[in-house]
Amino acid sequence: MKNKKSRIKRKLAIPLLAMATLGFTANSHADAIGVYVQANLGQASASQSKEIKDWEFDKKDKKDTAFKLAVGYKVIDYFAVELQYADLGEAVHKTVVPGSFKAEMVSETQGLGINAVGILPLGDFSLTAKIGAHQLKNKVTVSFDDYVIPGDSGKASKTLKKVSPLVGIGASYNVVAGLDIGLDYERYMNVADKKWKAEGDYSFKHDIDFVSLSLRYSF
Repeated sequence: MKNKKSRIKRKLAIPLLAMATLGFTANSHADAIGVYVQANLGQASASQSKEIKDWEFDKKDKKDTAFKLAVGYKVIDYFAVELQYADLGEAVHKTVVPGSFKAEMVSETQGLGINAVGILPLGDFSLTAKIGAHQLKNKVTVSFDDYVIPGDSGKASKTLKKVSPLVGIGASYNVVAGLDIGLDYERYMNVADKKWKAEGDYSFKHDIDFVSLSLRYSF
């Protein structure tokens, strides 16, 4: 009789445990869906455009501190969409010959965009991959003395606007409920893919790599 009761208890325990597990999983998944905000801070590195290579600057600082702010919506466990603003810093190129001449070019980039984010949840960890399109403003400023252009010295600037594609990957860890920290890599492609028509057609097209730490809070 006792053995029969034990078997009945064991049979009841299995579905009850399964229901409890499913209930916990469902609640966890339900909590994961919704709005989140994210901030990234890291380093951006710009590749050299054709013009910069042709002009043979001898001092190059292609890296700068960069950041971005994003608001997203996690539609399901495996997919989210987000809007973001990114400031990708500046790249500086100089040519200086003491007692002779100097020239400097500064390239600054920032803009807005939208991303589609694929998510692979692995317990407290998540892996992400994203693609996006960003309206980036790339301001190119050139300063020079009259050795470069005889009889003319000063500064000229041009803001080149272009929609640039983005690809990225990342990994994050859930520290506490709703709060994640992560590491992201993004590439913004064909930045400033538009010619500056001055004395000639100058192309400043380049890519920018952005490696950053992220902090994300889900509501």
